[in-house]
Amino acid sequence: TQKNIIFFNADTLEADLLSANPVLKSIQAGKHLPHRLIVDIVERKPAGIWCANNDCRYFDDEMQTWGPAVRSSGFLLLTVEDNRPRESFGIDTDFFRAILEVAADLSKPTIKSVVIPENSFDEFRIYTDKDFYLIFSLGTSIKNQLDVLNIFLEEKSKDPNFNPQYIDLRIEGRVYFK
Repeated sequence: TQKNIIFFNADTLEADLLSANPVLKSIQAGKHLPHRLIVDIVERKPAGIWCANNDCRYFDDEMQTWGPAVRSSGFLLLTVEDNRPRESFGIDTDFFRAILEVAADLSKPTIKSVVIPENSFDEFRIYTDKDFYLIFSLGTSIKNQLDVLNIFLEEKSKDPNFNPQYIDLRIEGRVYFK
């Protein structure tokens, strides 16, 4: 029966392949009698690399992880360093959504990496291609923080002496920098 296409179960094949390979997003299997099997596979596209507990894995925009991934920094893939102590690997949904929102909206400066500090409850830092980093908070609207940042950077773009160490956006409607 294993060699007869009539007894082939496409649903079982799809379920087995998806459970064994988290890198696969979807599988469509079917049979075309008398002698053909058609299998269409769609792989997940990585949105970045999430590192926690010295374990790095690829993740996509649906918060699905697979891996392992090599820890890196750069501009091709978004790298998130979650430095909070944890017992097992996991992506925090609130941080995930906020980081993706910043990554989708922030064009200048370019994101180099994201760090969630060890003692953070709602703060994360965006390291950029500039000499400064940005501090965001989950406690206020990410969109509002980005709007304030864009206005602030537009004003400061005319100042040749503007060279901050960081820009803090955690307090709603305000920008602090050092």
